[in-house]
Amino acid sequence: MPLKSPAAAVAAGLYALLLITSQRRRIRPTSLMLGITARPTPRTEAADASFICKPVWQMAAPFLLAPRSHFEFLHSPMRPNFLLFINRLILAGLFCLGVRPALAQGENNNWYCGDKLGIGFVPQPTWLRTSSIESQEPNSTISDAAGNLLFYTNGITIWNRNHGVMTNACATCDGYPAGLLGHTSAQRGALIVSRPGTPGHYYVFATDAREHGLANGVTYSEVDMSLSGGLGGVTAVRNVQLPTGAVMCEGVAGMQHANRRDVWVVVQGMNNGIAYSFLVTPAGVSHVPVTNPIPWNSGLGFLKFSPDGHRIARSSGDARLELYDFDASTGRITNPQVVQTTDPERPGEYSVSGLEFSPDNSKLYLACSIPQILKIQGKLVQLDLQAGSLAAIRSSAQTIRPRTGDIDNVLNAVEMGPDGRIYVGRSSSTYLGCVVRPNQRGAACVFQADALPIGFRLASEYGLQNFVRPQPPEVAFNAEPACLGAPMRFTVATIPTNPSTIPPTYTWHFGGLPGTIGTDSASGPTVFHAFAQTGTYLVQLTIVVGGQAYTSARYVTVDPRPRVTLSREATVVRQGSSLQLRTKEESLRNTYRWSDGSTGRFLTVAAPGKYWVEVSNEYGCTAADTILIKSGSIPNIITPNGDGRNETLVMQGWRAADWQVDIYNRWGRRVYHQESYQNLWNASDQPAGVYYYYFSNLTSAERLTGWVEVVR
Repeated sequence: MPLKSPAAAVAAGLYALLLITSQRRRIRPTSLMLGITARPTPRTEAADASFICKPVWQMAAPFLLAPRSHFEFLHSPMRPNFLLFINRLILAGLFCLGVRPALAQGENNNWYCGDKLGIGFVPQPTWLRTSSIESQEPNSTISDAAGNLLFYTNGITIWNRNHGVMTNACATCDGYPAGLLGHTSAQRGALIVSRPGTPGHYYVFATDAREHGLANGVTYSEVDMSLSGGLGGVTAVRNVQLPTGAVMCEGVAGMQHANRRDVWVVVQGMNNGIAYSFLVTPAGVSHVPVTNPIPWNSGLGFLKFSPDGHRIARSSGDARLELYDFDASTGRITNPQVVQTTDPERPGEYSVSGLEFSPDNSKLYLACSIPQILKIQGKLVQLDLQAGSLAAIRSSAQTIRPRTGDIDNVLNAVEMGPDGRIYVGRSSSTYLGCVVRPNQRGAACVFQADALPIGFRLASEYGLQNFVRPQPPEVAFNAEPACLGAPMRFTVATIPTNPSTIPPTYTWHFGGLPGTIGTDSASGPTVFHAFAQTGTYLVQLTIVVGGQAYTSARYVTVDPRPRVTLSREATVVRQGSSLQLRTKEESLRNTYRWSDGSTGRFLTVAAPGKYWVEVSNEYGCTAADTILIKSGSIPNIITPNGDGRNETLVMQGWRAADWQVDIYNRWGRRVYHQESYQNLWNASDQPAGVYYYYFSNLTSAERLTGWVEVVR
């Protein structure tokens, strides 16, 4: 598709080269989305000032010098170092030619929280063994665009990328450790905000807690990453209190402005019915907030923005859950709605301790606990925000993970990771839970209780990460996770506005591993594509609107199906006995559903027939196997008298040659042995009487024992 500017055309060519290169090798991404917009003329809005082309060496340096692990090509027939250089050079060229990337590439790729817990998300969620943080509620972490850790905080202390305490490091500062005025019990009480237009400068917001009387309110301090030899330090802008004239609640939330440059920081007053929207611009933090009346007062609670920035969900710290509309252009909060005030199972006895939206904004997940019994019960609930009316949303509630009395399984913090999956903190547990497919309805979302091992560290009770929600890219699409062999559904989520009356065109390109099923391209706002192998694939969408081309690309993951093979060691059941059916590939992460509806790891059968099992793995992918069980018998009497009837000991239903047989008389002496039985033992040279047989399968551990009477 032609592009109107030479720079955009060159950029598209470079990006196409990157895609072609990636077609034949698996890419381990440094981030999960790369949005690119090709424009006919340079933008002039202030919001795009940071994208003005710099000298080539300045633009290329972050990519050419980034750690190799962030751009690693696998299975490459070319020299890795050369490919690495080409990949980085292309990315640098895209920046220099004015092609605009999506905000927040790798800034959210690392989380530090809880009891010295660290989590990295590249190339996949992993427990990071080095961390200094101690916090059960407030925490916020920031990384650079390439996903390299910069610093993290619990609202009181700031730790640098080497996990050392950050100091007051400006020229006129005292050099002491930077002590912020937050509190370790302030739920979602810390937030790091990048200062617009000033690279390397950040604001750290912190809130006080009820345990301290909320005396310090909401404060902010500035971090300059050029201080302390590049490890960062706090400037003279330190512990500045936001002027609200009111006692402030715990918790702070951030959302990028509609201009894609500034940031809204939203906090709420204590029992005054007001939420405050403070704007962070290149000039700093505005001290003139947008005041938003909210009709319900509460001394506690926290806020969470939807990924598209159009909604805010608020928990008041008890059974009340509220939804509001948010205008990212004005900071206005409107249209209050009470979604849920009681638990249908335990009316009035629970509180919402964590909440999160699905990536497509259609679902809301609630972690609910029961404080009346020391929070030793909790559950995960899903609400369908597209159900229709408020009453329909209320009635759409589904329990994704039921209550349990196990304190290790109490659910609290709920946070969407950069991989689009939702992670759930579990009190006193060394695992994080995970909602694998959060856009899906009900059980199809797949909740894993032990999704991510975190060693001997404990997750935060009320916070995994607090991060500024970025605006959705101008071009974006949703990709539903899929299992191997099933088509993946791709749907356009956002398109740029354009006054043209010509309908837009949509072109998809499916890259990644070789051998994909079907064509490597498709057209239309919704398409399906199946991949032939598990792994990570790069998918690109190009939309042409009014003669302008817009491109977005992101990585998608194809999950493996479980291997399911019912053991064939025993396929015959004797009358009056039973056998166990089980799969050869057992895993504690799998769930089972047998033909009789049972869900154990094995099935005991006592009758012949056809039996099946369906196995689901931790990704929600399923596979099945079927087995036919036949009836078998061994007679307990034979009459070897020469009449041709019932002359020998016959294994009826089995293949006798697969069995070794030993026969003993009543004194325990072996009187017959055959390695591969032929159904021919007739007690020749033996007197009448009772004999005992022992059959052993030559290829399995199956054994058959019993007795037979010889009558002459």
